[in-house]
Amino acid sequence: MKKAIQGSSLSHPENNPQIKAAWEKLLSGQFRGTTRALRPAIDDSWRRCLVGQVDPGRGGARPPVERGELEALRNRNERLISASAPFMIQAREFLAHTGTVMILTDPEGTILDVEGDAHLRDPIQRAGLVPGHNWQESSMGTNAIGTALALGQPIQVHASEHFCEEVQRWTCAAAVIRDPVDASVLGVLDLSGLRRDYSQHSLPLIATTANSIEARLAQMELERRFQLLEATVQRLSAAEGVIVFDGRGRLVKVNERAAPALAAWGVTLSTDTRIPVGSGPSEMAPPQLPDWVVASRIEPVFRGAGLLGFVVSIPLPAVSPQTPGNASAETAPVPARESGGQQAMLATMIDQTASLVSLKDLDGRYEFVNRRFEEVFGMKSADIVGRTDAQLFEREQVLAAV
Repeated sequence: MKKAIQGSSLSHPENNPQIKAAWEKLLSGQFRGTTRALRPAIDDSWRRCLVGQVDPGRGGARPPVERGELEALRNRNERLISASAPFMIQAREFLAHTGTVMILTDPEGTILDVEGDAHLRDPIQRAGLVPGHNWQESSMGTNAIGTALALGQPIQVHASEHFCEEVQRWTCAAAVIRDPVDASVLGVLDLSGLRRDYSQHSLPLIATTANSIEARLAQMELERRFQLLEATVQRLSAAEGVIVFDGRGRLVKVNERAAPALAAWGVTLSTDTRIPVGSGPSEMAPPQLPDWVVASRIEPVFRGAGLLGFVVSIPLPAVSPQTPGNASAETAPVPARESGGQQAMLATMIDQTASLVSLKDLDGRYEFVNRRFEEVFGMKSADIVGRTDAQLFEREQVLAAV
């Protein structure tokens, strides 16, 4: 999705003296209104920092996360890192000798990767612009990474526009990177350098690169979904209800039996239906499948070592016994009534077990067989119920199945 750069997103270095004066008045409690030099986005961010009690005199970034936690963050954001990799590699050479570095963060503002001018290695280390450090507004005050996350749009922050004094020697521009499927924020791409290296082209460059990363994410998503559907095509043609979800728990495909099977249990399937995947709670709390379905009927789908998604099979409700005289051989689902839901679920569990289950009357005639019984002997329940073993099987066939 194309990043819109508005005039208010850009910094104006010529206004830095007036902005510095406004910042000093703000901290002393004397600044009550606004000044033309101070952009509304920066003014709003400063006030968020005051409310959040961010220390403007802090000496640098907070301690980074531990190495193990950083590795876990990188693993969780592998898709973002992979999509960004070609552009980060380009930045290593493209930004050499420019006095700037390109920074990639996760959706919480923690830095995952840095590439660019090697001459900035010591300054970025001292400033905490290295992997493992967090740059949310609540941690580091007004800055391009944190403020882009707060606004959800591209922003440039220069010199005295930063809320924390230690960071005012920097100039930076950042844009959020969004998921091409649901537009959720996956991370931030930032371009930072010392304030003497300010460029009006920084924000357009970073916004364009973020757009390119999103386009690559979209292509990767299409490829992954194609692989997922290719791997599940046989399952989708099964006799039971089957639902396919991607690796983040989002609905991808259902077969024609899934919706009726869920409806029989009083569950409505919609395009927003999800399964709980990952550790973070969903912001919009979309409808999810019942816990008893997810707990026992979910299977991961892999391609090599990579997770493509999940397949959930929906058990069809148990059926009433059929007699040979019934006109239809099809088994119609019997929805569970509110008063008999537990009994119906128990019957369905028996019907779905991998063991052979059958019930006979005193004369040896079958009254019930489960699906596994049907699969082993290649017969439908309607052809079995009401008949004896002698009427149905050769003796050797029965002994072989026992």
